[in-house]
Amino acid sequence: MKVIYKPHLNGYDQTMSKAKKLVQKSIYLVPNFFTSLTLFFGFLSLANSQTGSIYIAAICIYVAMITDLMDGLIARLTNTQTVFGQEYDSLADMLAFGVAPASLVWHYALRVSPTDSLLWLMTFLYVMAITARLARFNAMQQYADTQYFRGLPSPAAGGFVCSVVIFCHRYSPEYTVTLFLNILLLLTSICVVSNMCYPSLKNNDFIQRRPILISLLLSTCLLLSVADPLVVLVTLFSTYVLAGPVVSFFRVYFRFSLKKMAIARWGKVLNHLRR
Repeated sequence: MKVIYKPHLNGYDQTMSKAKKLVQKSIYLVPNFFTSLTLFFGFLSLANSQTGSIYIAAICIYVAMITDLMDGLIARLTNTQTVFGQEYDSLADMLAFGVAPASLVWHYALRVSPTDSLLWLMTFLYVMAITARLARFNAMQQYADTQYFRGLPSPAAGGFVCSVVIFCHRYSPEYTVTLFLNILLLLTSICVVSNMCYPSLKNNDFIQRRPILISLLLSTCLLLSVADPLVVLVTLFSTYVLAGPVVSFFRVYFRFSLKKMAIARWGKVLNHLRR
């Protein structure tokens, strides 16, 4: 009979072993904590938009974008990705970047033009598009490309809608903006559920291979933000929203592969276009 020797652990070793197991289990709670913050700020934005606090509602959505970025980053760094965390994150994103921006647009438009009867349909279409985008992302995550997203990501869509609403609210245009908001929600919804490729900021070769260029662009944006941060914010979100159609145009018309567009030098791209 074979005897298996088990080393005897003293009290200190047993305490350290239990503490180590507790820390390992607690690490899984950190990404979910940031996901809960995303859910909290989304709900806070929803409550403030209903009371007419447009600026506070938009700021809550921007903070939710930061917490949403942090939970994914921490989960990847600590290797604590779970199915529960993925589903929990999608539900939080649906509220923070789907329902909350739609509520912000709805209550702002009611103040500008209470008689508009089409906006409720556009806001529902936007929420439905965000929900479908998140469901598709979860279903096709195993086939996902690390360089590009398929369809406009929900945080970018929510931030874009909020920035436009704040822009309209700040400059208080004399003409009605409900038609513009209807078109905005419709086009954003199409970009969200489309198959257009949007650059990913997680593992993008373009960013990793050009740190000096990215640093210069970020420094320029920070300097311009001192003069008018809202204009810079609207410009950044609008540029990212338009990046999807531009990338898709290069893919379809010039037959550029996504990998080539991510890592190729601009000189090679221009030479290819001249041919």
